[in-house]
Amino acid sequence: MPTANEDFYTNLHSRLKDTTSWPTVYMFKFILPNDNRKMALMRQIFEEDSRFFEKTSSNGNYISVTVKIVMLTPDEVISRYRQTAEIEGVIML
Repeated sequence: MPTANEDFYTNLHSRLKDTTSWPTVYMFKFILPNDNRKMALMRQIFEEDSRFFEKTSSNGNYISVTVKIVMLTPDEVISRYRQTAEIEGVIML
């Protein structure tokens, strides 16, 4: 039986495949604890040619991160989400 996470990835893959022309510039959005190590891990997941936009929360505990990058297929998007989910404390939006 698929887990809730697997259902999420399966549904997202179907939506991406049906509603988006590939390749495309895809926008990822995350919230993560304000931690340099976690931000470095996030940056390792995305290539150098991605664009990062960061905004620190008013209390300084969290960072809102938007990443824009050219993705060739829905599978690439899902792969990046799976990698990012491994970072402790990350919230995928």
